[in-house]
Amino acid sequence: MQADARSWWGNCAWCSLGIAALVGGDVTISARLGGIGRVIDLQVKDGELVDAAYVVHFPVPLRKAWNNVIYTCSMMQFFETPSDVAAWCEERGVALGDVRPASQIWPFARDWYGRHADADWHKWTPEEARAIIARHGLTGPHWDI
Repeated sequence: MQADARSWWGNCAWCSLGIAALVGGDVTISARLGGIGRVIDLQVKDGELVDAAYVVHFPVPLRKAWNNVIYTCSMMQFFETPSDVAAWCEERGVALGDVRPASQIWPFARDWYGRHADADWHKWTPEEARAIIARHGLTGPHWDI
């Protein structure tokens, strides 16, 4: 991921979007589809996601995501279509999680991560986290914490 002459590494789609939110302004997120496919560049211009035609796979229910963050993030990738996610999961014997459009996850990541660098930021309480999740229409058992 790059902005001006600086670069950062995001370990998953959600974190990459979160880093872009923290950086602000114009950012290019480079990622491999499904973590292993062709490289795509997602552009954020003036704080808005321009390349929003992709989807993000959330493989693990949120309440279990922090049990093994390395696994969760290794599977939380960008894809072109929901059917690409399903094929990727079937090929690897991985349970299909929740698939959301990047256009929905961008404002969620911006809201979730956007203040992490603020001096007064604190870890979200369960109530705050639930409110952020609900505010972005992330519903169902996959999003319960």
